[in-house]
Amino acid sequence: MITDQNINLKNRIMRRVYLISFIRRVLSPVAVKLYVTAFLFSLLLVNVSVSNVLANTRSFAPGDLIYFYKFAFMNTEILTQISLLGILSLAGLIVFSNLRIILFKQRV
Repeated sequence: MITDQNINLKNRIMRRVYLISFIRRVLSPVAVKLYVTAFLFSLLLVNVSVSNVLANTRSFAPGDLIYFYKFAFMNTEILTQISLLGILSLAGLIVFSNLRIILFKQRV
């Protein structure tokens, strides 16, 4: 016979199971990398005027773009440099881990 106590116990246990499952999905290694990348990207967007960078990019010849971006990177604030390097390194890690999984059929 199912009593109210059994139903309440079952509900409490299932809530804990759902909570643990949710936390495992939210804090997976890939999710944490994506969260940090999104945070760094938003930090970059706050500090950099992308429309002005693109407008300045149009005035350079295609062969000179690498020099423009190098000069722009070297003469920007340290927070912007750290954000950009963090985004590039995390993006590289995400791509590398996914390629490794795809190419070698590994499960992480």
